[in-house]
Order: sequence, then structure tokens, then C-alpha cells
Amino acid sequence: MKRVLRSLALGCVAALVGACAPAVRPIEATDLVGGGPSADRVTVRVKAVIEVPAPLSVVYVLPVGEYLPAYADGHGAYFASPTGVVERADGSERTLVGGLHLPNAGGESYSYPSLYVESSPRNPSKLPLPSDQLKSYGENVVFALDGVEQGP
Repeated sequence: MKRVLRSLALGCVAALVGACAPAVRPIEATDLVGGGPSADRVTVRVKAVIEVPAPLSVVYVLPVGEYLPAYADGHGAYFASPTGVVERADGSERTLVGGLHLPNAGGESYSYPSLYVESSPRNPSKLPLPSDQLKSYGENVVFALDGVEQGP
């Protein structure tokens, strides 16, 4: 029953977000990360597991790895987890398509990253990352431009 309610809640959030969010599309050279480099030249490296609490006692887990650019919308770029995002609830786990969303506004890429999971293909729902999981730049998450990690 809880799984049904959780799926329904995620679907409602996705519907509300989807109603006002721009459609996702393939990344283009004009899509920027934080007002800086083109998103197609950037990867995001998660160096430590990040746990994101959600409603209904759900926890999403972003695994360690290199997140590649997947697509973009009017708010920023989506970087897909190499192995998906683990959803933990009610003592069970399942893996969903998802990763990190970074805003395209100047200076905000590290300040306001979000977890995203797809309830259906190219229909992402976003949750902000907890500030205690981000710590300082480079500790849990770092950007790489053309394969080279970028300093603070």
C-alpha cells in the first residue's frame, strides 16, 4: 500500500512540476552550466554517496561515479547517474533512471543542484539536495570540463 501511495505522490509531484516546467530536449552547445561552459563539455563526478530524503519515508541514493550530460530544459542540464538512482523505502530498493540537475543561471550550478528521477522516460521529478550532503565544493561533488576536474 505504501509503495502505491509513494508512486502516486511521485506522480502527482511530476504532474505539477511538469505542468509548469519546460520540456526536456537533447543537450546543445548553447546549453550552459552555471552561466559558464557548454553542458556537453561538462561531467559531474560524485565522490561520495549522497542520500536525499523524500516524503513518505523514501530515501534516494546517488552513487559514486561520473555523471554524463543527458538532456536539458529551460532551467539547466541533467546529468545521468552511471548506474541509476536507488530508491529505498519500506525495507526494499529499486533502481530508477536519474541523476543530478544543475541550473544554468550564473553562479548557481553548485549552490542549487537537484536530484532527479524519472517516473517515465524524459519526465523528471526534482528534489533539492540537502545542504549537509554538499558540504564544500570538491568534497562530495566536483565538475570536470573536457575530462579535467575543476577546482573551487
